[in-house]
Amino acid sequence: MQFFRRPPPRVTVAQLMVWAQSQIALGVPRQAICRGWLDQDRSGLTPEEQAVYEQAERQLFGEMVARNLRGAELEKEGLVYEAIQEFEANLADKFLGEHPYKRLQAIYLARGDYNSALRVSRIHVEILARYRRPEPCWEDDSEKELAVAKSVLARLRLVDT
Repeated sequence: MQFFRRPPPRVTVAQLMVWAQSQIALGVPRQAICRGWLDQDRSGLTPEEQAVYEQAERQLFGEMVARNLRGAELEKEGLVYEAIQEFEANLADKFLGEHPYKRLQAIYLARGDYNSALRVSRIHVEILARYRRPEPCWEDDSEKELAVAKSVLARLRLVDT
């Protein structure tokens, strides 16, 4: 006797985003969710299902990039406090790009807030050390970014003491 097997339910971008928002509400950084989706084995997925995951990744990552752009615009308009909020949100999401870290360091140093600049540098070094790609690739600058972030951290420690 052969049993009827239901095909696995198709997942939609909306469902993935709802799940991602529930994870974010639990404190999981957006970057970790994107990384999890990127690292999962997709060999058994159809091209349509793979496209759904890729679209969800772009949408979730796009939210972080949009925050960086909003922060830059707010900073240009002189709304520094609001810009800090946008950049700090990307720190909380462990954004892998260097933009929010560099902007926050510059803002905090300009204000003379060395403790905050040091905190941002420490977070940047931690994230680069933890999440850099294990295998080098032609577009991977994480080693260089890590070295630069460590040198900034060392300089800030000298100023802080």
